[in-house]
This record gives sequence, C-alpha cells and structure tokens, in this order.
Amino acid sequence: MNIDHEAIKILSNTIVNAIDKIKDKLPFDRTVKGTVISVIDTKHYIVKIEGRDYALPSLSNDMFSIGNSVLVTYFQNNKNKAYIIGKEEM
Repeated sequence: MNIDHEAIKILSNTIVNAIDKIKDKLPFDRTVKGTVISVIDTKHYIVKIEGRDYALPSLSNDMFSIGNSVLVTYFQNNKNKAYIIGKEEM
C-alpha cells in the first residue's frame, strides 16, 4: 500500500487551520491561562490573558497575588462571561 505522506500533511494542516478560525466562536466553555497583574479585592483581580487585561471575579476560595498564574474559564466561550477558577498547577 502506497501512502502519500505529503497529501496527509496538507490535509492535516488544512483541518488545523479551519479549527483555529472557528474555535473562538464555538458555544462551549473554554479555559485559558492568565497572569494576575493587580488585586482589586479578595474576589476580584486584573488578569492578563493573551496580551489583554480583564477585570475578573474569582470562583475559587484561593487568594491570588500579583504574578500568579491562574486558569480562567469563558462561560460558553464568551469573554464577557469570564471568571477565575483557580491557580495553574505547575
């Protein structure tokens, strides 16, 4: 059986590119990594995610400090409905 590896590579890249174009619009929860850059109070923080700053509430009982890596969930992939779910485990 002769397999054309170049064709498989092109097809794989096409699928990955298509997913990258639509992933931000899909209606499911998405979790991303961020960094705490400011503390508002014990339940609200400014978090830098992908180069942008967001004021977010925390659903975690943890207290965060500037520089902490945190996990943020976008409810139904909506950045306007984001919240901190906890520290990123290293």
